Amino acid sequence: MLNPISVVLKSQNVCWSCRIRKQRCDKSLPSCSRCSSKLLQCSYAWSDSQPLPQTHRSSSPVTATPLLVRQCPNCPDLSPHGARELLQAGSMDGDPRHMAQLTTDILEALHITPTELLDDYCTSIHPWLPLLELEHFRSRLVSWPQSGVAELATLICALYLVTRQPCPANGRSMRSILYQTVRQMFMLRASGDGTLELLQAGLLIAYYACGHGLPRDAHMTLAICVALGRLLGLDFEGMNEPAELDKQHLVCQWATVLLDRGRWRYQV
Repeated sequence: MLNPISVVLKSQNVCWSCRIRKQRCDKSLPSCSRCSSKLLQCSYAWSDSQPLPQTHRSSSPVTATPLLVRQCPNCPDLSPHGARELLQAGSMDGDPRHMAQLTTDILEALHITPTELLDDYCTSIHPWLPLLELEHFRSRLVSWPQSGVAELATLICALYLVTRQPCPANGRSMRSILYQTVRQMFMLRASGDGTLELLQAGLLIAYYACGHGLPRDAHMTLAICVALGRLLGLDFEGMNEPAELDKQHLVCQWATVLLDRGRWRYQV
């Protein structure tokens, strides 16, 4: 008896969801494998003249599940779906390009750009905690998000955390799903190769925890920052300043000590 022949129907085009995220699409009908695995609506009905969406508020099929929710008009937060997507993309086996695009999508939904975040950081935090070399960071944003650097995405998310304003109507808003997700994402990335951008992100997250009365979170985050710093050659015991380290590494060394001392002021 002859074995039955398996026939797989394919579309001539990639689907809309894979196109706007610049992901590989297997063009399977009625739904590609990527959309099926992420429970997204899969649509092949688009034309070359159709513009790519700038935010998740458009009518494209990828907006079926929102990335954000609003506890009140002034308190946008990650939705459970958005948190899952960000953590999956931020894992060590995730796609860093998808993580970069997802971070961009979230910021667009929040009506803010990475450059605006940097400007807010410059006026509020940088004067006394100059973690970032501003011109270097701006140059990194030129190729964003096409560069697809996961550590830079984590740092941008951390910048949003420390520059957002507390909501006067919701005392718990600062321990948001976004904060918890970005902190977990930092911890996931820290299990791989340490980078200066990842250390900077961790220090900003620790600063956020110190400033909002979360001493346990600050302690755990700073412990990871110390481990990352040692991998990068920082000396927390003797506080020496090795000649091979640049200014930004040394600033991170002193910022770690400063935040570690500061967190005890909030210890319950």
